[in-house]
Amino acid sequence: MRTWVGAPMERHIEVYGKPDQILERPDGKKIYKYLDHSGVSHCTQFWVVDSRGKIVDQYHEGYCGIS
Repeated sequence: MRTWVGAPMERHIEVYGKPDQILERPDGKKIYKYLDHSGVSHCTQFWVVDSRGKIVDQYHEGYCGIS
């Protein structure tokens, strides 16, 4: 899987579409939440984005077929 850390979130959205939810953290960063709608896995991916719109971290819950 290509790493997106350091990339602009807008580019990620162009490739994967809009997130299911955007959460704001107390430190000003935003978390973009993507649910797996395929029905194949039980995966939720989270992309942490700084105030400049750059992805600074990524994590997931459930089985996404990635490590």
